[in-house]
Amino acid sequence: MKRCGPEVRGWLVVVAVLTGCRGADPPPPPGPPEVTVATPAVRDVTEYYRYSGTLAPVDAVDVRARVAGRLERVAFTASTDVAAGDLLFEIEPERYRIAVRAAEARVQAAEASVESARIDDALVRGAFDKGAATEQERMETRAT
Repeated sequence: MKRCGPEVRGWLVVVAVLTGCRGADPPPPPGPPEVTVATPAVRDVTEYYRYSGTLAPVDAVDVRARVAGRLERVAFTASTDVAAGDLLFEIEPERYRIAVRAAEARVQAAEASVESARIDDALVRGAFDKGAATEQERMETRAT
């Protein structure tokens, strides 16, 4: 394969430039733009307003139990009105029955202690009147 010298290459570049740069016809001018025409429609339009935010009720109530126990029944429906004294919840009654029985037993024990103290006081008073008890014993049983 034969190689071309620098003079030949220069002539090739000149020929390529001259043949590619001949004057071409300018492009045709653009025509008038296409325009569409619409007739306005007359009708009712509903306006919507959108706001970001959080809604909160004016009055709110938290219902909380003030006693311990297992909740057995809810006696009201959420978002309904309730009046003072209305039943709202039923809590397991067994725990409270036991507490009432224990309190009643303590009352009976206290009443028995009072009765025993009255009997002792009457005995010591009788013994003091007969001279068989001291003033200190009478005062102690009276205080008891």
